[in-house]
Amino acid sequence: MTTKKMYTELLTQSGLNKNEALIYELLLKSGELKAGQIAEKSPLKRGLVYKTLLSLEEIGLITKNEPKNQVAKFNAKHPSKLRDIVNNKEKEVNLAKNSIDQLLPQLSSEFSLSAGKPGVRFYEGLDGFKKALDDSLTATETIYTYVDLNKIVGESAKINQEYVKKREKKGIKKRLLLKEKVGAKEAIGQNTEFTSSVLLPESVKPFKTSLQIYDGKVAYYTLREKNMISVIIEDKDIYEMHKSMFEFIWEMLENKKTEEKPSEISSKKPKNQYDMSNLDEYSTARKD
Repeated sequence: MTTKKMYTELLTQSGLNKNEALIYELLLKSGELKAGQIAEKSPLKRGLVYKTLLSLEEIGLITKNEPKNQVAKFNAKHPSKLRDIVNNKEKEVNLAKNSIDQLLPQLSSEFSLSAGKPGVRFYEGLDGFKKALDDSLTATETIYTYVDLNKIVGESAKINQEYVKKREKKGIKKRLLLKEKVGAKEAIGQNTEFTSSVLLPESVKPFKTSLQIYDGKVAYYTLREKNMISVIIEDKDIYEMHKSMFEFIWEMLENKKTEEKPSEISSKKPKNQYDMSNLDEYSTARKD
């Protein structure tokens, strides 16, 4: 490989295109030149030379010296400027990557639903749990969740606490069906504008897997400390089934709470079977 080709390759690897690399290298070796002189010394046409000089000036690799009533001349800046360009490119790539990471779940969901194909994503460990949980931060509807709060412990609990803060900051609402334990009862009393909860009956056994339903997806998170996995399934029919079941259970438990509230009549019932003080209120006058 010749030195010239090596320079060109290295310059293009730093983010320049071939024309930019060619002209920048020419200015480095020749010093200050007019656009016409650059066109004479390079294989590029004059119009392309002007276009390339403009792009090199925009990214800060050359300077333009244009005294009054004189033809403009161009100089190359110190090659250390290339490091700044590479660093800026790296920042742009990282920014683009973060944007794609945020947008990808929505795009994947749209693709799966439109194509009628189920999508399954599998995650492992605490990092996977966080990624799978954060996927629901793009939800456009109320998230439905089954969870036994007593099973969220240690690092999982910290991740969940941060998730709750982010979710509420985004204004995403959630309904929780909670296992009836001390921790769950405390959570019921801490309902917020964005979170509402209902207790599952005692007959429901404790469970170590949480389930979330949102935006055409069903997500499972195993809450065990070892071999933790999280799975997100994107399928319209699976989603609709779980959503309908959740709404049925929620409505049933809400109605039960209403039925258990003391009525006006029950408050007037005799204290015991021998108390006859309010008997008239519970009898109907006999019509002869």
